[in-house]
Amino acid sequence: MRRLILAVRVTLAVLLLSPRVAVAQSTGTTRAAGTVRIVSLSSAVTEILYALGAQDELVAVAQGVTYPEAALRKTNVGSARSVSAEPILAQRPTLVLADTTVPAA
Repeated sequence: MRRLILAVRVTLAVLLLSPRVAVAQSTGTTRAAGTVRIVSLSSAVTEILYALGAQDELVAVAQGVTYPEAALRKTNVGSARSVSAEPILAQRPTLVLADTTVPAA
């Protein structure tokens, strides 16, 4: 479990701390750094994002996320146990993060 947490932290650090993040869109344009939009469907992932200092990139969380307290001010996309694509896609995320407790849609 510790190796998994470490792997998640390293992956997130690489994604979030890169000098430029380019995301290809259907129009062929790219987005510059600072436009990473993350939706977290897990309390643990949300905590890790805050610990990494990525709270500004976090645009929405799943219902039930209560820590850190600042996460309560993020948009709620509903229950992670019954994921619905519409509220997630409405946030225009570039990255959606979940853990193994979230069922596949």
